[in-house]
Amino acid sequence: MQESFPRYLFRNAAAGAAIGVLVVAAILVLDVGGVGTLLFGGDDTFVGLLLMVWFFGLTFASVTMGSAVMALGRRPKDDRPDRGSRAPSGLTPALAAIRSRRHGA
Repeated sequence: MQESFPRYLFRNAAAGAAIGVLVVAAILVLDVGGVGTLLFGGDDTFVGLLLMVWFFGLTFASVTMGSAVMALGRRPKDDRPDRGSRAPSGLTPALAAIRSRRHGA
């Protein structure tokens, strides 16, 4: 049975949001650019943490949903025909002498 489209999008959005939360956790644990120190040293820790998690989650969810939609029309690699080269076989490029239409050339 094939998965419905809204469920497919929701599953990808949830995965992206989870990745966003993990990225925020990594940024805070590693204290990249002093963000963790700045965030936990201030008075509005909860608001700053909520904003970071919300916007990172939203960004990563949007990216994963977009990539999932773009991948919908793609066939599995096993179903693709062997195309080989796009250039017709037996043809070789050759230089051809041309005359310029400009005066003096």
